Amino acid sequence: MRCARARAVVEANFGAETSLDASFGQRDYKTQVQELTQRLFGETPAYTLVEESGPDHAKRFVFEIAIGGRPCGRGVGPNKKTAEQAAAMEALAMLALEHPEAAR
Repeated sequence: MRCARARAVVEANFGAETSLDASFGQRDYKTQVQELTQRLFGETPAYTLVEESGPDHAKRFVFEIAIGGRPCGRGVGPNKKTAEQAAAMEALAMLALEHPEAAR
């Protein structure tokens, strides 16, 4: 549910960039959130691995993203890259709500 709400906010604020075409899900949310946090705060977000579970053939990774030491998103995925991208997407949604003028 939380991810669906985050996706809705991102789509509302980054509509053209997140259209549901064949490339959806392959967006580089990490770059987008880094560019936005640099512009807003002059900082680079930090990603932290908070959980790794499952057997080698079916790993589950959980990453948290923090901006200025403040947790802003959490992502889960079958690999580190996917989990980081999911965390970045959630952070973008949060930033879009807090800074609508900068999210466009």
